[in-house]
Amino acid sequence: MKLHLYIVVTPALEQTVHQVEARLRQALPDLSFSPAAEQQSLENCLEFHGTADCTGQEAETFLHWLNNDPDGEDGEYWAYGFNTRMADPAIYYFRLEF
Repeated sequence: MKLHLYIVVTPALEQTVHQVEARLRQALPDLSFSPAAEQQSLENCLEFHGTADCTGQEAETFLHWLNNDPDGEDGEYWAYGFNTRMADPAIYYFRLEF
């Protein structure tokens, strides 16, 4: 199955993006990422996408590693870092589809 991750990080520094990408690859080593871009509607945030081929079990495990209380169902999930625990404190928001 194909996993697609949209992620917003803060602060808007390339170093932050690289830190988060490295952390995400610890949990799902086959993730590949798009270049980061400024997130237009949020101040001091960058956004990027990640994709990977994985099994359903790997996707579920990754989701629950990524966040302790995601919203959504049936393969579409999201969460904000200001009210839940993220895998990395620089993650402001994510949307995960698989």
